[in-house]
Parts: sequence; C-alpha cells; structure tokens
Amino acid sequence: MNLVRYLGAIALGQVLSGAPSGELHLTRLLELDGVVLDVGMGDVTGDGRSDVVLLRLDAVELYQFEDSQAELSVRYRLSHLPQERIRTREARGRLVVEDFNRDGRAEIFYRVLHRRPGEVLAWTGTDLRAVRNIERVPLCVIRMASRPLVLFGQAEPGTNYFMPAPELCDINEPHGRSVEITSPFWDLRCLQPEGAEAPWMLWVDRQARLHRGESDEPLEPELLSGVGMTPADLDGDGQPEYVLSAPVWPGQADAVRVHITPESSWTSRDIVGSIRAMAAEGGRRGAARVLLLSCERAAERCRIYLLER
Repeated sequence: MNLVRYLGAIALGQVLSGAPSGELHLTRLLELDGVVLDVGMGDVTGDGRSDVVLLRLDAVELYQFEDSQAELSVRYRLSHLPQERIRTREARGRLVVEDFNRDGRAEIFYRVLHRRPGEVLAWTGTDLRAVRNIERVPLCVIRMASRPLVLFGQAEPGTNYFMPAPELCDINEPHGRSVEITSPFWDLRCLQPEGAEAPWMLWVDRQARLHRGESDEPLEPELLSGVGMTPADLDGDGQPEYVLSAPVWPGQADAVRVHITPESSWTSRDIVGSIRAMAAEGGRRGAARVLLLSCERAAERCRIYLLER
C-alpha cells in the first residue's frame, strides 16, 4: 500500500489554502547551557496540559509548561546506554512525543545516534521509566485504521542524513513496509491531530527541497528549508501550514518562515543562533503550537522558542 495514496492524494492547493486569522507570536521559552539535540511537546504526565521534552547528549528532560512558562520537572539520564561505534559527522538525535497507546499520556521515543540503543519512556506518576528499547531512529507515529505504527529511519554512516526507504512498523515487529523515499534525507516530520484519518508528512532532501508524503518530486512552487521544519495547523482550520527555517550560509542570521500560500507567508528573524529542530504539538485539537530549537555552536548555548497564534 502506498502511503501517499492513503494520505488521500491531497492537492497542494488544498493543503496550503486559507489565510490565517490573527497574528503569530514568537516567544523565547527557555535558555539553556549545553547541547540540545531535539525538542518535542505533548501531554506526558496526563494532566491535560502539554509538557516540553528536550533530548540532550546525556539526558532526556521533561519541563512542565503553562502560560508560556517552562520549568524543569524530571531529568532522565542516559549514562546506562553504551556508545555506538558508528557516529555521524555531528552529534544528532531524534525525539518523538506521542500518545502511542491512547491512555491519555504521551510516550517519549528517542534515540541519540551515537548511543545504542534508544528507548521508549513512559510517565510513572513521579518519574520517567524505560518500557522498551529501540534500535533504529524514530521519525514519527502514524495511525492507519486506528492502528499505531512507528516510522523508523536509519542513520547514514558518516553523514548527517537518513538513508532512503524508512520503514513503517508495528512496534512489536523488527521490520515493516518501506516508505517509498528513494534518496537520503535530512529530516522528516509528520503530524496527525486527534481524529484525523491520515497524517501530514514533510521531509527535506540533500538540496534543502521540501517534499510531501512519499513523493520524490519536490513541492511546486519549489520550497526550500533549512535543517528545521514541521507541518502545523497554526490557525486551527484543519489544514497545515509549513513552518520552515530559512536555508542560510554559515554566519548569516537564521529565520523562521510560516508558508501559508504561494503568495502569503510570515517571517521572523528574532532568533539567536541557528535553528536545529522544530516540533509541532501532536494530537492537539484546534490551533497548534510549535517549538523551535536554536543553538550557538561555539558557545554551546541553546534556546527554545514557542511559535503560536
């Protein structure tokens, strides 16, 4: 079965239709020392409010999040995980925060690429505990006919890319169906709001071109992205906007862009450092929020921004 057909073969004009109402706001949420690899958002504790989750080289951190304020709640250390012999050119990791089993609490899927293996973490009521090991890199959770499947990628040795043909798997099976992406890609993000029959899936190739679903043809008109991107329904109209970092030369100021229609977009350059990753609030009904992770490589200092309407 071809996933892009399952997605309903949504036309580009439909996906990008509808101008947003109101203004977008970018707020600095956290300022942190040390390297952060990825960021996610979801209701991990089951209290009805979204939590902020950060993946570091040596820990997963859970922050309670309310009224645009975030406070560290739990740090799950990764010292028990062995080092992987094969490393990427830079330290990379991947974080997926999703209510996989629909129990009202989101699980945390993570993998630091130079550690072996990754894990799935669940909330115990007071702390995070590992409930499963995972060998590959989690990209997103997709529900097909109400059945949760995990899209796993494989890091390309010696580069900062993922290998072609990620696999859509039952979490209890070692292998699944290959997704028809035939070239290495930098990143892949998807979003499937509660009740939606199909996810929105975007990925970025080596040439910084944006793709939708399994298509190896870049979006037309051609959209380019830096290393951070995600689909997000920022205006709550049921259709995604594309949140993209600007592809910039080293040393240039980074920026975040919200692509609404080919004629309409929103841009902010109020970013310190280089955008490393983005994540939309998964499963939320109505207008979504997006977290942006930016880091200053020389200073090893990172910031988390919140983009919302």
